Amino acid sequence: MTAADLPAVDAIEQDVQPFPWRSGQFAGALDAGYLAWIFTGADPTAPVGYAVLVGVLDEWELLTFALA
Repeated sequence: MTAADLPAVDAIEQDVQPFPWRSGQFAGALDAGYLAWIFTGADPTAPVGYAVLVGVLDEWELLTFALA
């Protein structure tokens, strides 16, 4: 995930999550170096999902995840 993906990620988040993150939270996660992926379908430029994780030592925590 890059900053360019944030509008699409935010649109998915607002559509599918009952308690959605604000767009600034995604930007903050990227700035903090969290692991963030986007998932695409047939069109590699159009995200259909995402995952954000944070790692500490040998453990990972899934912070948010969605597929539209």
